Amino acid sequence: EINDDKNELLSESKNKLNEKKYRKSLSIINQLQGELDAALEIKKHKDTYTIKTSKGANSEATAFMVASDWHYEEQVKSATTNGVNSYNLDIADKRINKFFQNGLKLINICKRDVKIKTIVLALLGDFISGNIHEENLETGQLQPIDAIIAVQKRIMSGINFLLENSDCKLVIPCSAGNHSRITNKIRVATETGNSLESLMYHNLAMIYENNPRVEFVIGESYHTYVNVYGKVIRFHHGHSMKYNGGLGGITI
Repeated sequence: EINDDKNELLSESKNKLNEKKYRKSLSIINQLQGELDAALEIKKHKDTYTIKTSKGANSEATAFMVASDWHYEEQVKSATTNGVNSYNLDIADKRINKFFQNGLKLINICKRDVKIKTIVLALLGDFISGNIHEENLETGQLQPIDAIIAVQKRIMSGINFLLENSDCKLVIPCSAGNHSRITNKIRVATETGNSLESLMYHNLAMIYENNPRVEFVIGESYHTYVNVYGKVIRFHHGHSMKYNGGLGGITI
């Protein structure tokens, strides 16, 4: 009698297990059938939803291209940096070309969504290394006068490139760096008057003085100001900013 009860319990347990597996299998089948029905229904509809462009008011932006610290004539040999970096006149020319080419490329990308009528091409100094440090006499591939003439030609090429390949007006704020000075130390009151870059800026301004699409902004002081949509933008090279030392500059 005990064995009969035991067999009955085992049989009942087995049936419950089979019933549980059956219900689970039936649930999976129903789920798959639902997914198949949905897929067949979706297949019937081939039309797509159309997203329309916004009809809001047109907006306008001003593009900024900032050029500074080219140190055009300075040479950096790969061997002196363990192969990490190198720099010479050929590399400088390639970088200058890329600066203007890629700058205009980015502006054209933005112009797909917003009107851009003006490019602010900021010339912020240290385009040459000059001779303010003794090592510059050894690393410089050109004398300061020759270097500033070479830089002027390349900036002219960049300005002409932007004029020929865009319909934008160019506003060009200019700031002198500390490397282009002809004095041993920085002179606060007469800094611009002792800067080869200031001479270059005025030369460029005279070259384009009859072009209505080009406007140079050259100041006598350290800062140069441009008003953009009612916001005053201040330009400067940065060498007069003090931060009590520390590696990493102003970020510290």
